[in-house]
Amino acid sequence: MHSEEPNLDDRETDIADDPLLSAIQRELHAINRRSDMKLLFALALNLIVIWLFGRLNIKSAWLDVLEAVVVFAIIGRTIYSVVRQKRSVAARHGLICSVCGYQPNVFMILSAATTRHCQECKSRLSVI
Repeated sequence: MHSEEPNLDDRETDIADDPLLSAIQRELHAINRRSDMKLLFALALNLIVIWLFGRLNIKSAWLDVLEAVVVFAIIGRTIYSVVRQKRSVAARHGLICSVCGYQPNVFMILSAATTRHCQECKSRLSVI
């Protein structure tokens, strides 16, 4: 039995070793943290409104429907905001392909930064 030295291309890149990957990961984490706090605040405020309506004996089927719509709107707005902010991180760091225009989805930003190649056309990205 002999041990072979691992191929340099097969080794995984540690995010902490690459300043670009570290910066992107910090930005994405900060976006998640801010969005989570905003979502919790909005939902807590919504719960307070529901509690106040209950204490004041204000009951209506329309208010229940409105509350459900508000909760879905809060969650939808949060998701939209997170996606928009993460896409701006990808654009700011040059992860949009200049050849085909492909932009990595929010879950593949770190992967695109690691490989520094477009996932669609395999062109080299001009990572900043």
